[in-house]
Amino acid sequence: MSFALTLSSPSLNWTTMDCCQWEGITCDVAGRVTHLHLSSKGLKLKGGSLPEDIYDATALEEIAIPANSFYGGISNRIVNLTNLTTLDFYFNHFSGMLPIDIGKLSKLKVLLLHSNNLEGSLPPSFLNCTNLMELNLGFNLLKGDISAFNFSRLGDNSITGNIPTEIGKLQLLHTLDLSANQLSGNIPDQISDLKKLGDVGSFGESFVWRNPTFNDES
Repeated sequence: MSFALTLSSPSLNWTTMDCCQWEGITCDVAGRVTHLHLSSKGLKLKGGSLPEDIYDATALEEIAIPANSFYGGISNRIVNLTNLTTLDFYFNHFSGMLPIDIGKLSKLKVLLLHSNNLEGSLPPSFLNCTNLMELNLGFNLLKGDISAFNFSRLGDNSITGNIPTEIGKLQLLHTLDLSANQLSGNIPDQISDLKKLGDVGSFGESFVWRNPTFNDES
């Protein structure tokens, strides 16, 4: 992948011709890259944004590149990766708006984009991400009304409106953090339908729920 050619890294030693042998890369039996896991490697992109050919690696199930120094936007072409279950970009410098068609990633279970510089409103297509178990978009520059949405962790943005009753449909949800926003109204009774959700706690003028016993096999 040209991804390797655009990286500036003090710690990776990707020297073999077979990318399936590289650190942080997992391939399937057909030699297709399925997992890219490069956490806290001090990585930077020489050309700015993620290279376009990463969006052609349609066998990818996980992209986890948190705690690096990546910049630029997240292309809407990421929706080509329809097998993605984990997208983990937290604690980088990604900017711009969220991909407008991100809801096409219907297999997503984990979406962690917190601590970046993302901005703008939340795409309506998020309504299609019904398999999400963990979502964190906190510590960005997002804004808008949450009332039409039914997902979880949006702490420390400028989210407004009521918590929607549709939140009760997220039966797999185990963490809900809406702290440090400007929400209004009552906590919907449908919260009690979320059996995997932990006890309610408070944070500032909003609320945090966590299930400390959660694991992916439960």
